[in-house]
Amino acid sequence: MIRYRFAFGALRPDRFWWSLVQMVYSLCLVTIQATFDSVYLRIYATALLLVAFSAMAFRLDPFKFKDVNTASLALTYALLVFLFISVAFVDQDMLGKEQLESARKAFGYLG
Repeated sequence: MIRYRFAFGALRPDRFWWSLVQMVYSLCLVTIQATFDSVYLRIYATALLLVAFSAMAFRLDPFKFKDVNTASLALTYALLVFLFISVAFVDQDMLGKEQLESARKAFGYLG
């Protein structure tokens, strides 16, 4: 295990597979940013991914030390708050009319 301490050193021994979860999270994050065209879809899909990832991290406590788990969750929740606040700063004049209409229609189904 000393040989792979760079990858698994911060994790609990029974949560060694959390490194794979973090890589899948990173891959999903990059895929969301690369595939979605709408700014709103990017923000809300990223927020949904963050909620799922933080729920798993909250339930599993993958790191050895409680302070590291708390800091990781606090930073994830701070990023989630930042994403929801950033929706207000999207310049709607820069969006195409069809993007704006599709976003409004999608949000209309949710409300």
